[in-house]
Amino acid sequence: MRPLSIPLTGLPNSPFWSETFDIGIFETDEAGWYDYFFSELTTPDQWVYTDIGTYENAALRVTLYGGSEMEIGALVFGRSRDLGCTLFGANLGITDYSTKEFDEFGRATIIERVYANTLECDLYFAHTQLRTIYKFLSDVRATPVVWIGSEEDEFDATIIYGFYKDFNIELRDASGCYCSLQIEGLT
Repeated sequence: MRPLSIPLTGLPNSPFWSETFDIGIFETDEAGWYDYFFSELTTPDQWVYTDIGTYENAALRVTLYGGSEMEIGALVFGRSRDLGCTLFGANLGITDYSTKEFDEFGRATIIERVYANTLECDLYFAHTQLRTIYKFLSDVRATPVVWIGSEEDEFDATIIYGFYKDFNIELRDASGCYCSLQIEGLT
């Protein structure tokens, strides 16, 4: 079935909230009829939705429609917190846990293992948020969190489930605070 979709609903027969999301994405930006029939359909590795709202004693049902290769690695729920504006110049990467060994003749033995996404970014926020953001980052220092650099589709690589390795807040000028944040994803 193309495209893949995820309907999220509240309690059965609930009047509160129900929504369906199409998460299938064409590999090319020029999606037309030819692309629909001949391009490979790719799906994002991670996806976030941050506008569900809060309901007392609510349940959430997630149904996946699509091919047999669909699976959910982690389904994370929680409150979101704004840590300011992610500035351009972020560095994305991975930490690869594969091993590469060479024998005395130079032949390689490669054992492919998992990798973790990494993100180094700078944030900007108002001075009035300094105490709150500093306390939040101190409180979640050893807690896996979903870090969302940007919710835009083209920047979905900035969504990482993991923990921060380091942060530094700089009180550079009277306009606001700058925070450098290093995030390591979980495998």
